[in-house]
Amino acid sequence: FGSPLTSADLLAVASASTPGIDTNYRCVPISELKDSGGWFDLYGHGCPWYHSWKETTPSICQYAEAATNCPIACRTRQECYTQRVTPNAYFTWGRIRRIESRSQNGTICLGDEESKESVVAKCRAWVASGGSIYDDEVAGWVGSLVLSPGATDSRGRRINVTVCDNLEIAIDEHCSFNQTAVRQFTQETVANGGDFTIAFWIRPIGLASLIQDLNRFIPHLQFYSSLSPPLHPLALGLWLNDNGEFRTFSSCDEGPQNIYENIEIRESSNSDWTFIALTRHNSSLSTNIVGKYEVGTNIQQITEGSNMNMCLYDESIFFKYLEFNYDALISPMMMVPEALPFAVIQEQYFTLTKSMYNRNGPLIAEKNRIENSTIELLKQDYFPRSALMAPPLLFQTRARQSLDCQNSYSTDFFVKQHNKVVDSKCSEPYHCEDIVINNPEMVMSCMGGAVNKVTILDMDPVSFDGKTGYADFLQSITDNKFLYRDQKVVQTRDIVNSTTEFVRIALVYLTPKAGIVSVLTVSANFAGHRDAEVAVNLQHFQSLEGQSLRVYIAVQSLVILAVATMGIGIIFNLKALCYDLTNPEPADVALSRMLQLIADCSAGAMIVVFLLIRIPQLMRSASVMKDILGGLVDIPWEDSNAELVYKQTTFFEKTKDLLQIMDTESTLGTFCFVLLILALLRVIAGTSVHPRLAVLTGTIWKAVDDLWHTFLLVVLIQLCFGAISTWRFGNERNEFGTIWNTLQTQFVMMFGRFPKDWGETVELQVYTVLFSIIVHLLIQSFILAIIVDAYMNVRKDIVSLLSEQEFFTDVYSSMRVHLYCLWHGWPLPGRMGAHLDTWTSRYSVGFRELYQTGMFRNQIAVARFIEYYERYDFLEPVHIKDYAPPKSKDEEMVDNMDRRICDRFGVHVETLKEMAEREILNFKRRRMEKIRSGTMIRATSVEEEADWDDEIGAEAAAFALQLQRQPIITIGSGSVMGEPVRERQENPKSSGGSDRSNNAREHGSSASSDNGTGSDITKQLSESEARWNQHLSVIQAAEGKRS
Repeated sequence: FGSPLTSADLLAVASASTPGIDTNYRCVPISELKDSGGWFDLYGHGCPWYHSWKETTPSICQYAEAATNCPIACRTRQECYTQRVTPNAYFTWGRIRRIESRSQNGTICLGDEESKESVVAKCRAWVASGGSIYDDEVAGWVGSLVLSPGATDSRGRRINVTVCDNLEIAIDEHCSFNQTAVRQFTQETVANGGDFTIAFWIRPIGLASLIQDLNRFIPHLQFYSSLSPPLHPLALGLWLNDNGEFRTFSSCDEGPQNIYENIEIRESSNSDWTFIALTRHNSSLSTNIVGKYEVGTNIQQITEGSNMNMCLYDESIFFKYLEFNYDALISPMMMVPEALPFAVIQEQYFTLTKSMYNRNGPLIAEKNRIENSTIELLKQDYFPRSALMAPPLLFQTRARQSLDCQNSYSTDFFVKQHNKVVDSKCSEPYHCEDIVINNPEMVMSCMGGAVNKVTILDMDPVSFDGKTGYADFLQSITDNKFLYRDQKVVQTRDIVNSTTEFVRIALVYLTPKAGIVSVLTVSANFAGHRDAEVAVNLQHFQSLEGQSLRVYIAVQSLVILAVATMGIGIIFNLKALCYDLTNPEPADVALSRMLQLIADCSAGAMIVVFLLIRIPQLMRSASVMKDILGGLVDIPWEDSNAELVYKQTTFFEKTKDLLQIMDTESTLGTFCFVLLILALLRVIAGTSVHPRLAVLTGTIWKAVDDLWHTFLLVVLIQLCFGAISTWRFGNERNEFGTIWNTLQTQFVMMFGRFPKDWGETVELQVYTVLFSIIVHLLIQSFILAIIVDAYMNVRKDIVSLLSEQEFFTDVYSSMRVHLYCLWHGWPLPGRMGAHLDTWTSRYSVGFRELYQTGMFRNQIAVARFIEYYERYDFLEPVHIKDYAPPKSKDEEMVDNMDRRICDRFGVHVETLKEMAEREILNFKRRRMEKIRSGTMIRATSVEEEADWDDEIGAEAAAFALQLQRQPIITIGSGSVMGEPVRERQENPKSSGGSDRSNNAREHGSSASSDNGTGSDITKQLSESEARWNQHLSVIQAAEGKRS
């Protein structure tokens, strides 16, 4: 056509003949598009029913008759394009109003610029000046009244506003409406040639809303431009038509035959909302009639022509007062200074009908609510545990749009796309901004450097948590569709756009009961190549004061006492370490003690440092919380005069201080966590003090070598599987997106938790099955086998350990023996054991050896020592059964073979008696030779004589041992003939009770076959000869058995 098409051109094209195209597919002018209000299907469903079900069941409008009769409800016909500007809409109220009768005949609502006193004063002045119902100017109003019982003009109520007392009673100042909106509506209506649309929803509220004679609800509403004299350009009520009607009045066309015009309405509901709309066509008509009215009741339409000009009584305002004759709920009255097409009115009905039917409106009238209804506010407990300290803020960082991308082709692609957009969208008749035309990165781009020095959308850059960005109220974005920023309207969806790199929402809460401040941050990072990485972090800061602080300090005092106790233990361990280093101890023993000492010293020092930092911090916590929260509360959020930047800056400064404190708290928490883990490991290591409790540590120690190499194997296999799965599945599944995510996924797969939908591809199935077989089944079985084998070895060692007792029994014995050491003058078990360890060539330890150590207070202490340890069954000597302790089968076979060989060759086998007598005589001979030569002085005391007799018994017993190849047999009093002194185990027990048991057993401190254990040494010496005879009798008995 050479130029852009006009609305008329478009309509002509749409209406032109198009052979072969069904008329149902052509557009329909808006003036002809409407739903049929009188159509119903076979089930009585009309267009509103189809509209309500179309949202959930779109196919319901495929019914041909519904599609034809309900083009708006079913969206089956397209409106033809018209260059129509959306008109302004004005409303009388901002919410639903409940109107109740103030007088017998109704209520009058005033405009908000009027007052009851001024209205009544005008009425009295008008009456005083001679005004009455007989004036010609009020003839239209009088014609709509019931002035006498015989009048038939109206079948409803009306207020006689010429009676000022009645008027004063009927006025309700609490239902006032927006008079400025009415004035603006009137001015635009007059400017548009008199076209207007008035629409509202109305609903009865009980029997008071019904006309008693008819038992029906028929709306009665009068629009007054003046009360004195009474003039109304528009009225709604029951006059000539059974369903009611609108009456229009004019100030320029009144006469005996043309006082008003009636426009019928359809029936209103007695219980639900009814939508009523009145449209006046005045300037848009091309016919010879003056005007046309359209009345819509819900979706039903009645159209009537008008031969009367619509002249307002007051050209500046359509109405100032509203008269309601029956109780009703009424919605905000919409006033549009344009004759809306009926299709638009029907669309308005369909849009609001669902929400209106869910609204019940106020339960009492505004006047009653304010004047007569007192709502008692009862104090309730504070229900929420936490309170929001400040409005949530949204903080974001932005990146500069750039054509520099990692992929070189991306730049060329962006430039080509920009050229296409400019050629197709920015050419005439369209126009784009120069910044879009001249900068290709404005269409599509990669992220460049940070933008943090310019103002964006009236947002100045602020610093928060180490980042510089832009902040705004979260509710501004979530509660509004658009904002006025940077001298223009901005859609809120553009606040966070493609240039946003990072977003963080910060909320500060206070839990008053616990004294805890919490900062909830929700962060989203858009700078990555994958989906946005969202993280939620909740940090706490608690203040302690009063009783809570005192309890905390008291508990920490106990911790300090425990550290002091640990220090005492460290001192003893240090002395033991010095002894180990200066004596020939095994290297692993000294190393173990050194590591234990280092761990204890480190733990004690860390605990002291933690308490020195933590306690002063908690003592200052109350003042710190008061300062930060007081600053947040003092921010004038509600003050519109305070600058937004000041509010944001103050909020972020206080929040930053709070986060710094919380970071310190988090660091201390991590430090304390490490301390607790070290304490846990120390407790586990301490279980090695007793064989029964050392099952865990012993198992780990025996399996540590195998576990270490198994760990290397697991790491190698995990890395191999991780590299394969990250490369193959990382671009498809988030759990394999990075090597770290993959390792986390594989860790839980070791315990049987496989990825969701792992069977969707063959490759993922192969990977999962191989991982399950190699790692989940085989390697876990290896680890279990290693642990079980180590445990069985530990269990075997425990069973073979004869001195082991129940844990609490050993603890009691350890405490008891330490008390005995102080009371009887015994050496400490550790000292005694260290001394006896140096005796590597003795088979037994008796009274004489213990006393000669010099560690006991006196001889009685030695006797008490032996008497205490003789109660342990595992320290009892080996008992003689026939002639010697039981032998093994191999030993029996060797002895039998020796005897047979001697008998075969006629060799005399020396008996035990002969051997013992020979050895005793040899011993006496050697001793007498020493005495004669002066190398040895005979004992002069009773005690030394007893020792001499013991030595003879020991010689005889040792000789018998050589013959029998058995452990030494106890022969004679005062000598302990148990097993030979064994070498110490590599890991000696550290329990006092167990050490004492082992030391007693190792040193042969059993005196169960001792006829006198030192308590009556004199008696032993006097019976020396009897003991010699006992030695010989034992040997003779053994010889007799052998023969």
